[in-house]
Amino acid sequence: MDAGATALAFEPAVLELGPVVPHGFAEATATVRNVGREPLTVIDYNAPCECTNARPELPRELRPGETMSVPVRLDLDHLARGGLPPEGSDDEPFVERELTLSTRRGRKAELLLRARVTDRLVVEPVVVDFPRLVVGEAGEASVRVGPGRARPDEPVQVLAARPRGGGPAPEVELRPDGAGVELGLRLAPFEEAGTHESELLLWTDAQPEPVPLLLRAEVVDLLEASPARIDMLGAAPGEPVLVRIAVRRRDGRPLERLEASATSGRVFVETLGPIGGGAQALRVTAAVRPWPEETVGEVRLQTEIPGGAGRLTIPVRVQARRPR
Repeated sequence: MDAGATALAFEPAVLELGPVVPHGFAEATATVRNVGREPLTVIDYNAPCECTNARPELPRELRPGETMSVPVRLDLDHLARGGLPPEGSDDEPFVERELTLSTRRGRKAELLLRARVTDRLVVEPVVVDFPRLVVGEAGEASVRVGPGRARPDEPVQVLAARPRGGGPAPEVELRPDGAGVELGLRLAPFEEAGTHESELLLWTDAQPEPVPLLLRAEVVDLLEASPARIDMLGAAPGEPVLVRIAVRRRDGRPLERLEASATSGRVFVETLGPIGGGAQALRVTAAVRPWPEETVGEVRLQTEIPGGAGRLTIPVRVQARRPR
C-alpha cells in the first residue's frame, strides 16, 4: 500500500497558544484530519513531558477526509520544574512542545504547540467596536486580557475612566481562567445618537503602568422615516403641500405609540395610525408662502421605550415656484 493511501495530519500543524503567564497554562482544541484514501484508526498519543497533555477520545476511526478534535493543554508550572527559557532579554521567551498521534497502521501526525511566556499585560483587541446600537438599546461585547499577572490567580485591576464622548461608563465582568481573563463589557442604553467612546484603564501588580482599552459604539436613532426630510422647492402657490410619511423602529419591533408635533405655525402634522410592517403613518401639511419666502420648520417624533425614548426630527422646507 502506498504512503498516500494512509496519512494523518493536524490542521494547522503549528498551534499558536498566544501569551501565557509564568506558572500558568494554556488550553486549546486542535484538529486532525485523515488526508489519505483509506480509513484510519487513531489509537494513541505521545507527549514529551508532563507539561503537555491531550485528551482525545481513543480509539477513534476516521474515514477519508474526516476530522476529530483533540483538546490540548500546555502547563508551564510543570514545565518550570525542568527550566523555562531564560528571561531578562528584550525578546520574551517562547515555549515549543510536540504532540504526536499514532494510528493502528503506524502512521503519525505531529502537532507543534507554541506559547509566548510573559507577565506583561496583553489586551486583544485594544479597540472594541460594539455592534451598531439604536437609542435605548444596551450593548455587549468581550475582550481578552492576559496574562499580565505574576501568578494565574492574581486579579486584573480595572478602572473605568470618564467616557470621551458622553454616556455611561461600561459595566465590567471579569471571567478569569488559567491563561488570562475575559472581560465581559456591557454598555447601558444611550439616550442620544452619535459615536460614543469610553476608555478602560487596566493594570496588575506585576505591571502597574495602565494599559488603555478604547470602547466605541455607534448609536443611531431608534426611529426612521421615509421620506427622512421634506424639501420641496417650486410648489404651486396658494396650495398647501401634503406629504405622507411612514415611520418605523430600526430594531424591527412594532411602533405602537407615536407622538408627533410641529415647530412652525405653518407646518401641521397628523398621525394616521398603523400601516403594514409595524410602521405608523403621518400626514404633514405645509403652507406655501408667496415667492421668494419659504416655509421652514420641523416635525418632531417621539416614542417611549423602557429606559429612554426614541426621537427623530424631520426637517421641512417649502418654497413656491418663481413667478414668470
